Amino acid sequence: MNDQLQKFMFNAAPVHGEIVSLRQAWQEVLARRSYPPALRNVLGEMMAACALMSANLKFDGTLIMQIYGDGPVKMLVVQCNSNLTLRATAKLVEGAEDELTDDMPLTELLNRNGQGRCVITLDPADKKPGQQPYQGIVPLSDEHGPLTSMSQVLEHYMHHSEQLDTRLWLAADTDRAVGMLPQKLRGDGGIVPHAGEHDAPIRGNASAISAARFLPTNCSRKNRKPCSAGCSGRKTCVTSSRRRRASSAPARAKKWAAC
Repeated sequence: MNDQLQKFMFNAAPVHGEIVSLRQAWQEVLARRSYPPALRNVLGEMMAACALMSANLKFDGTLIMQIYGDGPVKMLVVQCNSNLTLRATAKLVEGAEDELTDDMPLTELLNRNGQGRCVITLDPADKKPGQQPYQGIVPLSDEHGPLTSMSQVLEHYMHHSEQLDTRLWLAADTDRAVGMLPQKLRGDGGIVPHAGEHDAPIRGNASAISAARFLPTNCSRKNRKPCSAGCSGRKTCVTSSRRRRASSAPARAKKWAAC
């Protein structure tokens, strides 16, 4: 199955968002270089997140997501343009590949000494004279300490840049990279919610959701209805019943490319 991106909106809460499943683009990246599992999964999560954020921002240009690490991983870069063409690469510190373990946590990979940072650049397609790309930088830590997942890092960035309640669920394996981005809709005239509006419509059941459930290896045969996250008709993602409560906009299938 090719890569898919789908919008959704909830009827019962002021929440909209996107779901992405990358298989072809992800496989093309993996075909060019073999990455250790811990690094591979983080890079896949970044690819899914970059596609989600680019689509959510409706930005005409290129979104570049960079992680500068101070552990064995020196740099991760993912790029997505408005045509949803993806590029991804990773660079290790010289001689560091031997110290990477399959289950090495994000803090050890990228933020061993607390100096890691995330840089997101929005480069417009049609720049005006003198216009510079917008760039936002956040550390891989917050007031509570080091951030332990790519989802937390990017939620931290979104909180400081858009100031909207945004959540991200990301996962990747050798088959595909997947993600979901729900975001609270802006109230009329600003970001202050209307009286009676849910203050935290996204957080309610957040602890019960895992993006890993969108991966094919986490599907169940008990329910025969197909999963739009990328499962075949013979399998069903265990999140299908939850997602059927949402009113989904028409699916938007895209042709993707990876370099």
